[in-house]
Amino acid sequence: MSAHRIYADLALATGSLRDGKYFYFGSGTSPNQGDFKVGFDGTQLEFLPLVDDTGTFAIGDGTTDCDFKWFGGAVTTYALFDRTAAAQQVEFRNVPIVARSTASATPVTALQYGTQGVEGVRIRVIDETVTLTAAVKTDLTTQLPATSVVLAVQGNLQTTVVGDGTGDNGLTKIGIGTAADPDIYGLSADLVKNTKITGVPAAYAVIAAATTWSVYAVDNAGAAVTEKFVAGSTVRVRIVYMDLDPLVDAA
Repeated sequence: MSAHRIYADLALATGSLRDGKYFYFGSGTSPNQGDFKVGFDGTQLEFLPLVDDTGTFAIGDGTTDCDFKWFGGAVTTYALFDRTAAAQQVEFRNVPIVARSTASATPVTALQYGTQGVEGVRIRVIDETVTLTAAVKTDLTTQLPATSVVLAVQGNLQTTVVGDGTGDNGLTKIGIGTAADPDIYGLSADLVKNTKITGVPAAYAVIAAATTWSVYAVDNAGAAVTEKFVAGSTVRVRIVYMDLDPLVDAA
């Protein structure tokens, strides 16, 4: 069958592919071969390379391009790459930008701005559930790096926190902070499960040197106490901070 006949048949035909059936594109020489396949798996429309991390799915080519728009439940709710705008911008209309990641004790980059993905200003997140030890404080896994700026701190008592009655028997609250100031970044109202800690620094000071953060046993005023935690309680700590990823080397 000639190429012209195939085109005519496709242009005039009305039909569908069943779930799990695919169109194949590329250089394959027999059925079910090629470089990309397109089809509906019964739940979602898939555009898949036949070999992972191979090829590119491009909309436009940098010379002949168009607007790209997708909707989210209403005609007034959409994201738009506007080719005709002066800044060729991406617009989110009535759509919040939400960056989600799995909770991680090591920093996760939520936003980065630079000429490449390995340089420039970064917004980073540490989200760790700290298991308290039989001590007056328990350290987080990761230090805050030098030259970083803390933007926000949140906490949640995942379990009720209990003191062991030793020392001054003064444990009444949880502090999130440093050795210099154990509640500088947050202070709980009590020790009850699901009590929240929310803090935005009054001044966005630059951290001069890499600093260990800890969950502290403190009194009502946020001062450190000598009563220890009963081991095993957990406190979730979430830190959002800004830092700099060095510029890449010149070629």
